[in-house]
Amino acid sequence: MSRILHKIEESLHNRLGQKKEKQHGEKQKLEHGVSNKKEKQHEEKQKSEHGVSNMIKKWMNKVTNKIHQYHEKKKNKNKNKTMNEKRDENEKDDKRRRSS
Repeated sequence: MSRILHKIEESLHNRLGQKKEKQHGEKQKLEHGVSNKKEKQHEEKQKSEHGVSNMIKKWMNKVTNKIHQYHEKKKNKNKNKTMNEKRDENEKDDKRRRSS
């Protein structure tokens, strides 16, 4: 009888141990799930921040390119003006030479 009680007690102890292990495993899964979820959220946040910073960089590059283009156009206009002025002066000189 004591053997049977001992075996029953042992089997109950094993079942309780297995149940505790299972609960512990589930608890760890939940904790890991939460930490994984937090990690994913953190990664997504970093990606979005990184994406925003890339968008800002692209926008800044566009703006600086536009500014450079504007200055180049202005510079070329001034060049054209001076070339036109020189041409006009040369034409005036030619007229003067012809008239004299």
